[in-house]
Amino acid sequence: MTLVEKYKDELKLYQEFGESLLVDLSSKVVNNERLNVQQISGRLKDPTSLQNKVSSDSKYKELSDVTDLVGLRIIVTYRNEIPFIISQIKDAFEIDEENTNTNDPKSESEFGYSSYHVIISNAKVESFKSHNLKFKNLKAEVQIRTILQHAWADISHMIDYKAKHRPESNHRRKLFRVAALLELADQEFGDLREEIVKSQKDLIPRDITQYPDIEITPESLQAFVMESDSCNALDQRIANITDSTLHFNDESIIGKNLMQIRKLEISTLKELDEKMRDKSDDIVQAFEDQNKTWIEFRDAFPESHGNSTVPRGVAITYLYFLIKRQFD
Repeated sequence: MTLVEKYKDELKLYQEFGESLLVDLSSKVVNNERLNVQQISGRLKDPTSLQNKVSSDSKYKELSDVTDLVGLRIIVTYRNEIPFIISQIKDAFEIDEENTNTNDPKSESEFGYSSYHVIISNAKVESFKSHNLKFKNLKAEVQIRTILQHAWADISHMIDYKAKHRPESNHRRKLFRVAALLELADQEFGDLREEIVKSQKDLIPRDITQYPDIEITPESLQAFVMESDSCNALDQRIANITDSTLHFNDESIIGKNLMQIRKLEISTLKELDEKMRDKSDDIVQAFEDQNKTWIEFRDAFPESHGNSTVPRGVAITYLYFLIKRQFD
């Protein structure tokens, strides 16, 4: 029996493996409020593609020699998020270091675009869906890219590698120039993000107990939501009620939370902090009242509710509901 025939016979097993990994990566490995994960997807290698691969290289003796039968792709916003994701993956799975690589440019004078490929197997965490004896020693390739890396890979692959003829040198030079620009843009976006985070922390240092009369703006509100003890503690209490995890959504803060605060005619962080501290228990109770049915379902069927998330700043939303209800 050929490798392709063996693969076709075990296709269902590989499909289950891939689906389990997709759940584990989405809900456990990269489910972190500070990450900006845009997409997590998976695929199985097409048998025709496998046939082409094993025919071109004699090193493929067994299916276990082919490390990308199951492929998963994680797309993030910022390049400096990738090392953290890789460390999370290495903590959760066994890693085939020999086949794990980054496709960096071959030389300093050559422009190219890196993409990280981590070969994983045998989940270390017992609660993972992929922690199952039937998946023992099955391997999968996890590819981690930024949005810009993904755009470059798709466009260059279509133009360069799927063309009937290799593009002319002047066309390839244009591709490399675009790659250099995208690489620079990726780095600049990452640096800008770090500078913004630092400026927010400088605006509102952690562990501060009394807030000055800082005007509420989109920037100061984001800093308050991320750094203030009062908001962090209330958000976490609310998340714990439904066994949820917190995630950061700047659009939710700048959009919904900012609108709610302005409707309450709260104009400074000091005033907002005082109201949240004064009404902390009432805010949590308001959440419990509004989510009573969901909490009862969660308690009755704990295996059915899965992993849920709530956004940072959720306590501000329930402060708004609480005060609005008192005046209605």
